[in-house]
Amino acid sequence: MFEFNISSILSGVIGVILGIIVMVIVSKLGLNREKQKAKMLIEESSNKAENMLRQAALDGKQQVYELKLIAEKELKERKSEIQEMENKLLRREDSMNFRDET
Repeated sequence: MFEFNISSILSGVIGVILGIIVMVIVSKLGLNREKQKAKMLIEESSNKAENMLRQAALDGKQQVYELKLIAEKELKERKSEIQEMENKLLRREDSMNFRDET
């Protein structure tokens, strides 16, 4: 009977040790999977952020280009208006000079 108790205690201890070993292995495997998921999420987020930054930069360049075109168009119109005013003043001056001469 004494041998039965030692062998059952020994079996219990071995069972507990094996259980602990199996739990450690399973938890490490689970932890590694979670680490891999987290790493993938971080990489995915980083890629999305880079793409958003690139798109924002492109959008900004496009807006700058469009604003430059608008500014150049307005400048050209202003120059044209000024040239028309100068021509009108020159014609008026010529007209006044012609009146003075006649």
